[in-house]
Amino acid sequence: MKIGEKIRQIRKANQMTLSELALRVESDVGNLSRLERGMQGYSDTLIQKIAEALGVPVAELFSSNEASDTVDTYSVGSIIKRGGMMCIELTFLMFQQAQVMGLPRKTS
Repeated sequence: MKIGEKIRQIRKANQMTLSELALRVESDVGNLSRLERGMQGYSDTLIQKIAEALGVPVAELFSSNEASDTVDTYSVGSIIKRGGMMCIELTFLMFQQAQVMGLPRKTS
């Protein structure tokens, strides 16, 4: 699941309209709509504001409900477009892939 789809899923689960989210994150409804549909990139700041407005950690926006959603499902272009979020996303996806493979977590 891509980040826009995840944002839409969480927003709807919170019974929040796109207009309400736009108001909370001080963004344009059109921009958020394009983001949810995967037609627009995003900044670190916007993602942080969206996560806060939805009441979830930033990492949850990059999570997936499908165990098969691993690093190879993301194109290099989409990762580069995300700029500063690249490290967070790659770290999360590596953690997710390790869980799928059954590798133990490092505790310190």
